[in-house]
Amino acid sequence: MRGHEEASGTKYVPKELMDLWAAKDPVKNFEAFLLDEGVINQAFIDAYKSEIKAEIEDGLNLADAEEGVVADTQRELADLYAPFDFTEEAPATEAVKIFGW
Repeated sequence: MRGHEEASGTKYVPKELMDLWAAKDPVKNFEAFLLDEGVINQAFIDAYKSEIKAEIEDGLNLADAEEGVVADTQRELADLYAPFDFTEEAPATEAVKIFGW
């Protein structure tokens, strides 16, 4: 479990509160229920966790194999706003009545 957000840690959370919420963990409780009911066994849990860890490892290895990102400040700034071609217009010399009053 984590604190308020990922970087904050849990030092400010009382241990009793962490224990209370750990006892309410729905994943652990459902796992215990399935074990008690004989729907799954420990070997299934271990195999499933190994499969998940392997999938995560494969994803991390794939990400690590990617080429590093090279920043191109000029390209990035050029892509920041829509293209705009400024055309200077001379100010009007006469007032135009745009309302019907």
